[in-house]
Order: sequence, then structure tokens, then C-alpha cells
Amino acid sequence: MNDLDDLVRTSLAGAADGDVHVEKLLAHVRAGGLRRRRRRALGQVAAVVLTVAAVALGTATVLRPSHGQPDPATGPSLPTGRIVPNAPSPLDDPSVLGAAPLVHLTLTGAPFTPATVRYLTDSDRLVATGTVPTPPASESMTLESADGDVLFVGLSSEPPAEDKAPTRQTGKSTQVRVGDREGTLFQYDQPPPAMKGTRTKGIRSTLTWPVGDTLTARINTSLDDQAKILAVANSVRFDRVHSCGPAFRLPWSPPNLRPIRCELEFKGNQVSRTYMRLSSGTVDEALDVSMDNAAIPSTQPSGLPELATATINGRATWLTADDRQARFSFGGAWFYLYGASADITRQVTGTIEPIGFDPQEWPA
Repeated sequence: MNDLDDLVRTSLAGAADGDVHVEKLLAHVRAGGLRRRRRRALGQVAAVVLTVAAVALGTATVLRPSHGQPDPATGPSLPTGRIVPNAPSPLDDPSVLGAAPLVHLTLTGAPFTPATVRYLTDSDRLVATGTVPTPPASESMTLESADGDVLFVGLSSEPPAEDKAPTRQTGKSTQVRVGDREGTLFQYDQPPPAMKGTRTKGIRSTLTWPVGDTLTARINTSLDDQAKILAVANSVRFDRVHSCGPAFRLPWSPPNLRPIRCELEFKGNQVSRTYMRLSSGTVDEALDVSMDNAAIPSTQPSGLPELATATINGRATWLTADDRQARFSFGGAWFYLYGASADITRQVTGTIEPIGFDPQEWPA
């Protein structure tokens, strides 16, 4: 289970309100709650990637600090998936933002040594039904230290907001500069409490700034040192493109499915899990696949309701009663699947092949 994901989302919800569009920036996270609950039912699946799409050549663009601004953050280098050279950045082509299975968001240095680093890219439009608005395409990275400091950096296709500061909590709003752009730094008088039973600290500071005319960047962090926060902002890069995987091959999948969301998580410098959602554009045909780099238990895993044992293409598999959710170990990894139909789940379960957790082995 990805506690960090839930912790950060909970902290953000308590630390800000709609005036700075935190909810919109993370709409894909909230609106994807159903899919998250399904993944939690699978043991909270995490991150995997299927295939890296061919990318067009483009000119890289980097936000750089203006004269007199804090130097970019220095500190531990962050692990990433395999670097994809000559890929366009969102500053060159905003349409590439959120296009799984590539990530266009990195830091040149971290303000603390992260115990966990997690990347997410999302162009999911399936939640645009009823009263739920279509979420913007987005990418994010979240860092958490061993003692609970947290740093969230996000980039959204949402245009910059005209309003400047949240009002739910008291604090100080300051106009700052990130590169040649004006941003708003809001620092709370008191942070929201950490989630019960966790070590993650509350969000103390929120920084938003426009990136071009159609992109907005955001930092939410437990840090309260303005110089450090601005240094982090000036170290954000949008041209260092890397992959979320793939950490596995799918010899068979429905031909009309395409990746719309991927996640990649590191514990230390080691890939701990990967996840990918594929969809035809409707909820009637979709596939969630994750691969977990965890010790394989010797007993039936918990987390799936109404587990039943089956053998699929020689693989011992645990299935839900409707055969739409599966969990099995193969090639030194745990696989978690959720299919829109039993046929999809069973066929993918019988054919999927792991590549491994070394990003250098993933196709570029």
C-alpha cells in the first residue's frame, strides 16, 4: 500500500482550499478514488509500465533562476527511470504532459535525503462523468524523508490561477520569483497534524507559479525555510524525460488499450514498484497492472476479497470471485491485476512477463 500517496493527499486537503486550486491540481487523484479503492483491494497496487512510445525530437527548455534568485537546490541526486534522450518537454509541447509512460518532471537536487521517491503521470479522462470535472493532465513527484519531511512537486495543464492565496488557514502570503516568473508562497501559521499512526509531517508551505501560459507548477512541503523552498523551485526541470518502465512485457493485451497513467516508486535507490493503467477511453475496457518488488510471502496474500486459488498457464494465482482481480508471484515479483472483464484479467495473467526492476534494462 502506498501510504505516502494517501498521506500527502490528506495533508494537502487540510492545508489548502480551492482558492489555490489544490483540488483541481490533484483532481485526477481524488476523482480516481474508485480506482484507488480497487487497487487497495488488491493490496494497493503500485506502479508498472507497459511500453515506451516513440517520441518526437524537440528542443529542451529549462527554467533557470534569474539574477539575485536563490541558487538551485543542491543535495542528493534522485533516482529516475531510464532517461529517454531527445524527448520534447512540456514547455516545448504542452500535450506531452501526463502522457504515460514518460515522466517530464525532475529535480536537480533534493532539500533532504529521501527515503521514498514517487513519480506519477496522468492523462486519465475516464472520470469526466456526472458532476466530476475533467481533470487536467498532470505529473508529480513526491519525496519523503526517514523522519517524515515531505516535498510534493506537481505540474498541471491547468492555466495559472488569478487568485493568490488560500484562506482556510491563517498564514503569510509572499510574492516571490521563480526564474523569470512571479509566484505566490503561502506559509501556514500552523501545519495540519500528521495522519494518525504515521510519521509524515504536515504541510507548512505552498508555492505556486505559472510555467508558460497553460501550465502551473506547485510545491507543497513540510519545510518552512523560504530560501530552501525557492531553491527547490529553481531546481525543477521539465526536460529530463525518463520512463515509468516498462518493468514487464505484455505479449497479449486488447489492441485498443493505451497507457493513460503510470507510477514509479523508489525506496532508496531501488525500484520498489511500478504501475500502469491502460484504457480504450471508456470504463468498459481497461486494465490496471502493477509489479511489486517485495518479498514473496509463503502463504496466501491478504487484501483481496473472496480469494480463490486457480492455475492459469501454469501460474498459481489468487482470484476474486468475479475473476476481475488477480494476484500472483512470478519472476521474483508480485503482480496485481484489475481487468474490466474476467477474460482480460485471465489472459494477461497467463502471458505477462517481468523484465526486472533495473531501469537500465527497460526499453527506451
